[in-house]
Amino acid sequence: MRQIGQRTGRSSRSSLATFGKRVASLRYLPSGLMLQLEVPFDRDFTESLKKSVQSKKRIWDGNDQCWYLCKDQFDRVCHLLDQTFDETLLLDFPAAEVSTNSWSKLWLIEGAPLEVVRASYKALAQIYHPDRGGDLGIMQTINGAYKEILGELKNGD
Repeated sequence: MRQIGQRTGRSSRSSLATFGKRVASLRYLPSGLMLQLEVPFDRDFTESLKKSVQSKKRIWDGNDQCWYLCKDQFDRVCHLLDQTFDETLLLDFPAAEVSTNSWSKLWLIEGAPLEVVRASYKALAQIYHPDRGGDLGIMQTINGAYKEILGELKNGD
């Protein structure tokens, strides 16, 4: 996912499918309670979203052609977006909301035990390893984060 700084106005539908990539955008709304999700139409994604997010925590706005979601569904929605779309743009998120430390790169809470760190690394490696059809850049990020966390855990930092 890529974070975009403060942008004004809504992104246009045509910009969400540029250069053959399937791109979704997730906007942090000023109230801090809701997220606005704009995605190209995908029946499978819509069904997955409906199964994963309770109906009281999501709403479809037919006028704006977007979903509004409760902020506490962020992790769940990001997981769905990563599975379905080539790229997700995070728009207008405060820096405190988007963590880029090694722990978050492995989808872990800081201070997780070594066994959990290893399990998370193995699971992500199976998904993103280039020999299994994954992305080399993402795998390098995962490897770097794993090495950094192992160093922290072994040195007691």
